[in-house]
Amino acid sequence: MTIQSSISKANGRAPIGRLFIKVFLWFWLTALALFAIFLASRMVGTRVVPPTDVIASFAPKVADEAAHAYESGGPQEFEQFERGLIGKSGTELYLIDGYGKEVLSRSIPPESMSIVRAARSDGRVLSRYGLRSHSSSYKFTSLSGRPYVLLVRSGLLLGRFLDSTAGGGLPLFGAVLLMVTFFCFWLTITLLHRFRGFNPLREWSQQAI
Repeated sequence: MTIQSSISKANGRAPIGRLFIKVFLWFWLTALALFAIFLASRMVGTRVVPPTDVIASFAPKVADEAAHAYESGGPQEFEQFERGLIGKSGTELYLIDGYGKEVLSRSIPPESMSIVRAARSDGRVLSRYGLRSHSSSYKFTSLSGRPYVLLVRSGLLLGRFLDSTAGGGLPLFGAVLLMVTFFCFWLTITLLHRFRGFNPLREWSQQAI
């Protein structure tokens, strides 16, 4: 009787463990697949912004004002123009001259270098999504005849999450993982109870006896 009771207990626990592992893996594999598809759709190559887009309509005006601020008052005037335009939104504004140098002597983020080099000379705006940021470039000639490239770079929520994780946000990730684990366990019990007539309270009380 003892051997049969042990075997029945082991057989009762086996479906729970197997189904829990399957539910847990299905959940995370599906989430990772959807996340990978989302990133691939946003990050593959660069795209030309349609003329009807808000960025394309505002780019010429912002570019002309940025170049005028720099040419009339130097780096300090451009820096003041940038602060007045961007504020504390977290967006960064770069003005690159015809020699490939940023007027405030800042280094261009590596994630945005390709879109600066690929800036079009036909007045169209290029846009590219990276892992941490979204960049747009616009190549133009100022009223004085000097060539420039205007780069607008804004951070993404994913980049902020990665930064927070690297800087101490691991407890948050651990809490999310724990919540998902409890959810998968609850879903496992629910499925067994619905399709097999499994009653967790009855099974656990029998195991305790």
